[in-house]
Amino acid sequence: MPNARFQYYFSRFKSVSVNYSTSTNQPSMAQLQPVPDNSNSLNMTRRKPDLKQEYTHAIQTRVNLINPYKNKNLFFFTNMQSTQNKIVNNDSINQEGIKRTRPVNVNGVYNLNSQLSYSMPARF
Repeated sequence: MPNARFQYYFSRFKSVSVNYSTSTNQPSMAQLQPVPDNSNSLNMTRRKPDLKQEYTHAIQTRVNLINPYKNKNLFFFTNMQSTQNKIVNNDSINQEGIKRTRPVNVNGVYNLNSQLSYSMPARF
């Protein structure tokens, strides 16, 4: 699977890094079996034997700024992901109130999260 990493130190106390990675997630056997699961009469689950594997691209960035002389630190992190063929459940309810669930592949699934942390000494 393709991946890459870039890391640069501006000084001993200042750095930035960027990571790129890819991963896959296979459909489970329960999702692929063509036999429907009718064990719950109000929630019928159908399988989909032609599900494709998920393929995820991820980019992480990290910035560290440290001032050891004043005991101050700044940390910033982001994580961005894009998934092709994400496996999700498609639910529908018929006129009798029976829910039918089946796994399907969808595109356009994105995830973005970040974290910012600043620390300094507390004075009492």
